[in-house]
Amino acid sequence: MKLQGNFLCYFILRRSILLVAIFAALWAAAAVLAPLVGPQLIEAAYADRALPILGWISQHRDTIPVQFYLERWRTISDAVPLAGILHVGVIAFLLTIGRRDRSPGSNAVSADYGDDAILIGFSGVFIIWTLITWYHQDYVAYLYEWNQILAGGVPWDLDGFWINTYGPLFNVLALPASIHPLLPKLLIAFCYLMFTVWFVKYFAPRQQLVLRSWAVMLLWLFNPFPWIEIGYFGHFDVLMGIASVAAAHSLTRGRDVAAAFWLALGTLVKFLPVVILPFLALEGRRVRFAACSVFFVLTGFALSFLIWGPSTFTPIAFAATRQSASSIYDFFTRSPFSPLLLVTDRPNVDWLAMPCLAASGLTVFTWCAIRRVEPVLASVLAILTTLAFYRIGYMQYQTVLLMVGAYWATLNWEHLKDNVVLVRLLVAYCIYFAVVDSAYVVQAVPYGITFGLLNFPVEITLLAVLLRFSARNRSVISRSTA
Repeated sequence: MKLQGNFLCYFILRRSILLVAIFAALWAAAAVLAPLVGPQLIEAAYADRALPILGWISQHRDTIPVQFYLERWRTISDAVPLAGILHVGVIAFLLTIGRRDRSPGSNAVSADYGDDAILIGFSGVFIIWTLITWYHQDYVAYLYEWNQILAGGVPWDLDGFWINTYGPLFNVLALPASIHPLLPKLLIAFCYLMFTVWFVKYFAPRQQLVLRSWAVMLLWLFNPFPWIEIGYFGHFDVLMGIASVAAAHSLTRGRDVAAAFWLALGTLVKFLPVVILPFLALEGRRVRFAACSVFFVLTGFALSFLIWGPSTFTPIAFAATRQSASSIYDFFTRSPFSPLLLVTDRPNVDWLAMPCLAASGLTVFTWCAIRRVEPVLASVLAILTTLAFYRIGYMQYQTVLLMVGAYWATLNWEHLKDNVVLVRLLVAYCIYFAVVDSAYVVQAVPYGITFGLLNFPVEITLLAVLLRFSARNRSVISRSTA
């Protein structure tokens, strides 16, 4: 029996090394061919001598010179080796999980090689998509900010007009940006893929969810939302989502200090994760977790203050006072369909944003404390309340909710799966934001105040159903089997 186990481990190790070597060779070949073949195809397409699929290149040749496309391709091809290294890293991580699951004495179900193939293919296509889609929207501003940081500028007051709401750790991404402008985007995608592999290969199966179930496929592989927000736009909100899930996961395993570290990490990237701190600390009055979280966050801000001075606190004030956008306040204030136009020609409800957010947050917190709602569900309620009542309703903010919500639903799947109404509503919520985000990308719907009107009732409906669910299913903290 021992000999059989040793042979199995040897076979799996050889297979893993072979797979890594094969994909490393494929990416090496792509790195060599990309700068050679790409320019020829672009020039042929510009002269209408290429495949019809490349016809879009010649559509604007009267206004855009071919050199524009050649320069862009040169930047992309230079990043191919970086993309290859990251994809091979994902594969190695995936195979490491698989080898651990198949080792003698493991209680996990033997891994399915078909699942490995799906995840390897998925991660490869996602990395390629992230690479070839260049950079758009906020990522252009990211590059501007990172370049200013590398030049010694103040991160939160660039040229006296540009202010962001990001935490000090966002500035660290300037380092990979100094290597290649697409490297931070690739690293963000890499973090998402590593989380996806851990979630669907390691965590979900322990909650009786398998990769080829409709729920996992819909949430992770066929959901266009991450392909748009992470792969296409390069939004880094996924880092907050990963940190929030890591904090919740560590807490369910009794690791208070680790949970505090992850929560502080997410907060120092962007401030949203801080809203779940009091909710995670509810169960068992976790004083050590709360104290460590505050300590880590203050330490991060102190280090930032030593480097950049008082400007460190600029984004906090800006986040609390900025003009509303893509939210329900934006609709009532600036929409031509605002009902307030019936009583005034200059409606403005932005001043209600902070009172409404504070009142709703306190109400939900009190509910969770009285009803003893388990911390992960309480965190979902906290994030959802913040998204519904915050003055800004940008689509990428939903990334954090979708990730923490998926973690909670999976963690409690055995108890949750019989609640058909709630499961369908959770799936509908994911589908709604995937459809709306896709419609925006193809310019089928305008961004902004329209989303403020549409998103708010969707968020409030889910919030009401989850509050009702928490009232009927009071429970102690869920324990992960991981």
